[in-house]
Amino acid sequence: MPLIQWKESYSLKNTVLDTQHKRLFKILNKLYEDFMHGITDLAYESALDNIIAFTKYHFQTEEQIMHKIKHPHSYSHKQEHNRFSDKIHELKNSPGRDTHEKANELIKFLVNWVLHHIVVEDRKIAHH
Repeated sequence: MPLIQWKESYSLKNTVLDTQHKRLFKILNKLYEDFMHGITDLAYESALDNIIAFTKYHFQTEEQIMHKIKHPHSYSHKQEHNRFSDKIHELKNSPGRDTHEKANELIKFLVNWVLHHIVVEDRKIAHH
């Protein structure tokens, strides 16, 4: 069973962003599935690399949209993206910790961040 499921209430009514957000859910659910089956170091590193690559792409998309519509909160939104990236890189570069423990921390962070970001922060894009 997936950890988080897409709900229509998460939709921003923007096909590009909704599709990308759904992809984030899939990435997170795959990480959770691996975690529940005893995540390996390789699976954890692969998940982090996937998260880093996809969120870089996704954040660029959001920021381009915000720039195009001259969104008044584009700077603070970009700062949120930067803080997310910093946290992910911090988790990636935390040697000596148990992989299961790191994966658990990553999952908790992602669930909270992704849901808050979509429901609160990204909603500001849709309402502009």
